[in-house]
Amino acid sequence: MENIQLSKGGTTVTIHTIEFDENRDNDLTPISLPQPKQKQANGPKDTKILDLLKLTIEFKVVGHLDETNRNKLITLTKGAGTSGAISMIYSGHPDSPLSVFMSKCQIKETAEYKSSNEKYETQLTLIEGVAQ
Repeated sequence: MENIQLSKGGTTVTIHTIEFDENRDNDLTPISLPQPKQKQANGPKDTKILDLLKLTIEFKVVGHLDETNRNKLITLTKGAGTSGAISMIYSGHPDSPLSVFMSKCQIKETAEYKSSNEKYETQLTLIEGVAQ
């Protein structure tokens, strides 16, 4: 699996990725129309679906970090001294680089992974989008 790089405001974090999930949520609006009393014996009317393409693209990333990248990731969670999106580079995604915002970040110290300096595991939730 490819590493992921997150960059913002001169701060770049490299995450040794072990899991990458992409979720697409299209917020559909169902419209259930009432059936007139005279036609209720025919059963309910079909539900109409209003699709406004209110699409939310969310990425869940699990990976390992060394101490330096852990500290840089903490800097990113605080905005990295600038407003706007984080640039995410992941060569496994056809649209890379992507503009994302960090929704959740969990960092935990674990037993060493692969090399002696990657002792932190992170779980991130990133949402693709642009700043307003």
